[in-house]
This record gives sequence, structure tokens and C-alpha cells, in this order.
Amino acid sequence: MSGARQYLQQHLPSRDALLQQVRDTQRDFQLWATHIGTDPLKLFIDTTRPTQLLYLQTIMLNLQIIYAQDSAATTWLAEQEANASTLFGTLRYGFSPALKQALHQEADALLNGLGDVTNLATRIGELNGALNHQGFADKPWMKALKQPVQGTFKALGELASGAGKATLESILLAWVPIDSRMALGKQQNIVALLRTLLIGQMLLGSTARIAVDQQVFTKLKQWIREWQVLNKQISDTRRSWLYPTAYNTRKSNASHLRVLEEKLRLHELSIPALLDYQNSQYAKQLQDEIRLHFQSGKTMAKDWLTTAKRWIDGLGGIAGAITWGVIMLNFINTALTYRDLTRDGDFSA
Repeated sequence: MSGARQYLQQHLPSRDALLQQVRDTQRDFQLWATHIGTDPLKLFIDTTRPTQLLYLQTIMLNLQIIYAQDSAATTWLAEQEANASTLFGTLRYGFSPALKQALHQEADALLNGLGDVTNLATRIGELNGALNHQGFADKPWMKALKQPVQGTFKALGELASGAGKATLESILLAWVPIDSRMALGKQQNIVALLRTLLIGQMLLGSTARIAVDQQVFTKLKQWIREWQVLNKQISDTRRSWLYPTAYNTRKSNASHLRVLEEKLRLHELSIPALLDYQNSQYAKQLQDEIRLHFQSGKTMAKDWLTTAKRWIDGLGGIAGAITWGVIMLNFINTALTYRDLTRDGDFSA
């Protein structure tokens, strides 16, 4: 131990120096990005030209992969996604703040529709149309944008179906750790998640349509009732464990408690989803895979990768688009569900 302590003391100054160099480089990186701002023309890039747009996207993607390797960098990138002051904040939108803002407004309107339970059934067709990228170019809000913005959108579409497909998939996946921060907690931002889903559907050129489950609120009420019953049973069993009797021993209570807690975990893995793919319900498929994997007793960390790879391989040529889509739908469904469940401070039907 004394030798190890001495070794650490000897190398601590060099470690601190290297760490400071990393922090200084990250700070320089942020200053450089802020200095350039959000205008790609400063770099002589015309985003209406697909080849130039792809060139800048590739550079920014590689820089982001290098930069985003710790929590501080991820926090800064999340700030850029919320309020872009650099090209990173508009990377997914063809470096167009106007296109990002237009999609943000669409996402905001979509969220208002999803949150209005009473009108959901009557607006289902409208909402499902908004969730899918088909016809974006013909939408009134798109036609109202200036010509360069429409040109950038067109260039993105060309890249999505051609030379930029792999790069655009990588861009979307690179942002997943940042997007995950917006599903729960103080940083929850459902509008931003929906905005990302809208642009992602278009960038991936996905033909699989996403739809709202009209029965989700009925399913959710039933799910909540079952959740409350299980929690009440767990609470009662814990109380019985604390105050055992001759007919209700601590050992039997402990065994029963383990069974109930496993039931609760399985129940939480089957929470109803508002959004899923219309035909194949890929999000539900993956949810079922996770629940079955948990029931099998296999370790999540060690054995789950094999299960997930098998599921992804089964998707074939649409694997990239569907995998990213399922991840985003999981974020959005989680955010929407827990927003509603915790609106009054606790789960309530």
C-alpha cells in the first residue's frame, strides 16, 4: 500500500497537468465554436448545395465525437441544442436556425395535441400526419420560410436518400446521450424530443409510419391501478415483516416480498406507450424483449447486448432508422407518461 501511495503522489502533478490541458482544450473548443456562431457562410459553406452541406456535417460530426467524451462536454452540447449559439446546435437541421425554429413550433403544436386527452380521438389523423415527414415540403409553414431555408431542407432530403445517409444516421446517434437528458428530471424538454423525432424521420428517410395509440389512456389507467395495488401489497408485506406473527413469519414475508417486487419491476417494464410504429409496433417489440430478458434471469449488462443484436439483425435494411426511432420513441413515451403520472406529485389515476 505504501508503494502504491508513493507512486500516486509522484504522478499526481503530471495527472493534474494533463487534466488541465484537456480542460483548456475543451474551453478553446467552445470559444472557437462560439466565435464562428451559427452562420455556415462564415466558413464559406452554402447549405443549399448538398455536397457542401455534407462536407460541413461530416467535419462537425467528427469534432463532436472527439469533444463529447465527458459529462461537462455533454452538458454544453445540451445547452447548444436548447439555445444554439454555435453550429453544433443546428447540426441536425442543416445548420439552419430558421428550420429548427419552424420544426420547434410544429413540435410544440403537436405536444399540445398529445396532451389534450378529450380531443385526441378527433385529432388522431392530424397528429399522425404531423408525426411523419411525408409532405413536409408542401406544408404551409415550410412554404412560408425563406427560399434559402427551403433550399437547405431540400438538400437534406437529397442527402438522406443518397450520399449522406450514413453520415446523417451517425449524427442522430451521436446526439442520443444528449437527448436522453431531456426525458426526465429538471431538464425534461418534450418539445425538443418531438422536434428531434420530426427531423430524424426525414433525415433517415424512414417509410415506417409512427402513430398515436388511441387506447393508450384507457391502458394507462389500468396500468396505474395495477401499479397502485402492487405497491399497496408491498407496503403491507413490509409492515408484516416488521411485525411478524406465529402464522405470518418473517421468513415467509421476505419470500413473498421478493415475489411482489419482481412483479412490480415486470409491471414497470410494460408501461403503455402513446407512440409506436403503426404496422409492426417496434417499440413494443423491444419492450417485450427487455421484459422477457429480465424474466429469464440473465444479467442485463452482460447478456443484453446479444439479445439486442439479434433483434436489430432481424430488422434487416431498416435497422438504422428503426433502432434510432425506437430509442427516441422510448424517450418521448417515458417523458410524456411520467409528466402525466407525476403532475400531481405522485401517481394517480
